[in-house]
Amino acid sequence: MDKVVVDASLALRWVLKDEKEVRADTLLSQWAMSLTRMLVPPLFLSEIANALYLSVRRSRLTLKEARLALVTIIQIGAEVSEPAGLYSRSLDLAAEYSLTNAYDAQYIALAEIEGCELWTADERLAAAVKPAPSWLRLI
Repeated sequence: MDKVVVDASLALRWVLKDEKEVRADTLLSQWAMSLTRMLVPPLFLSEIANALYLSVRRSRLTLKEARLALVTIIQIGAEVSEPAGLYSRSLDLAAEYSLTNAYDAQYIALAEIEGCELWTADERLAAAVKPAPSWLRLI
């Protein structure tokens, strides 16, 4: 496996203490050791920043901790990918799977276009995508 798509829900498991999962950390280590490219759509860092901000508002994190978490995720080195057709395909996929939003479908579209696995910690997303493609992985 030379590339994977990683969604924000999985990346947040790497930095949020109350959501830490050994499986998520193990995947990150495996991908780093095998030089697997971690691809994300352009909205990835906006989603991360928003989730961290909500964690600050809910007193789960201090602003300083949120900043550190953001820097950590940036330093992990996920590669932003915006292939042709990403947005139109995500619109179609959101409609096909009756998703509550089209931005979650960007991760699905990116994995489909890149021909690689999509890794997520979002149980609702994984449950909504039925029948699930063989490359959709829920940690």
